[in-house]
Amino acid sequence: MIGIVRFTQHRHSLRLADGWERMRTLCYSASVADGKREFFIFNGAKGAYMTISHRAAQPQDLERLRPILDQEFILAKGRKTSIADRYPATFCPANAGNIFLVEENGEIVSTFLCKRFSWQQANKKWQGAMVGAVYTDPKRRAEGIGSALLQWGMQTLKDTGVEFAVLWTTQAEFYERMGWIAADVGVLGNSNSGTGIDPVMDSIKILPLPMSNNREIDDIRLQSLDDYVSRQVLDYSQQPIPAQSVDVLFWSDDGESSSYALLGQVDAAGILYEMVGSEEGFADLWEMMRRRHKKIVINDGTHSDSYRWLSKNTDIVWEDKKLAMWLPLSADLNMAAISQWYIPYFDRI
Repeated sequence: MIGIVRFTQHRHSLRLADGWERMRTLCYSASVADGKREFFIFNGAKGAYMTISHRAAQPQDLERLRPILDQEFILAKGRKTSIADRYPATFCPANAGNIFLVEENGEIVSTFLCKRFSWQQANKKWQGAMVGAVYTDPKRRAEGIGSALLQWGMQTLKDTGVEFAVLWTTQAEFYERMGWIAADVGVLGNSNSGTGIDPVMDSIKILPLPMSNNREIDDIRLQSLDDYVSRQVLDYSQQPIPAQSVDVLFWSDDGESSSYALLGQVDAAGILYEMVGSEEGFADLWEMMRRRHKKIVINDGTHSDSYRWLSKNTDIVWEDKKLAMWLPLSADLNMAAISQWYIPYFDRI
């Protein structure tokens, strides 16, 4: 036992839930085994010690986590497709070690998803980590459990070579208290000029994204983008919330695809995640989107070729979408550089 800790309401301490004493006895294990940080809290109301541990998930934890996260982020918001099916590259056995959780006497009370990725620039590849689905049991909120887990998880990532982390939130103040910094060049556009009829054009090939040739997409990205998220095959099976499906639209010039668009669908509306490649194909790609959907929502960044083309050639009404928060974990990174980065909505968790 290390000693007695008085809990007060500041960010590094737990605030007490109803029925808990003003003083708790806190014991840390003498060592951290298998990446697990464990301690004990005395519940004065129940006259018992409660065991809490921070650890990375194991593959067998996924089936326990799935209903918890589905209830919070899918079912409670009137959605259907499971979070495991929406983010298969994140919610999978191979990535389980990048999902962090808090257990109390064997019950999961807090967790968040994380996916490592490479951010490729012209002369440098940075190792990053995306964070999403940050959750704490409603009965245990405002105790500091979630923030303590997040800080422990970020230190764990830093110790294993991650150079920065990024998440997207409308609750900036919560993360700012832990050192996260808000910076976002993202914009959200809306167009209601579509016809929703005659979705056929000879220059456009349409495929469900998971069934497409991702190498064809990657070749266009490599030729067209200076900065980008490196993607693996499973990443192209992602179905971002709230999309019900995602298609890829290829524009071909003399039989060879030179541009593409990733287009989600939710009910009758389209969601444009990215349009990349030769600008010669942007007009046909946009026209095809208009033929498929009367309403189109566009996620983009202000530095992209697609944003400049759409701003010049369409009726889209834009608004800033400042949701990104960053946590530099390497001395080689500074916010002046990071503040200009844009992670496409399609890649996020």
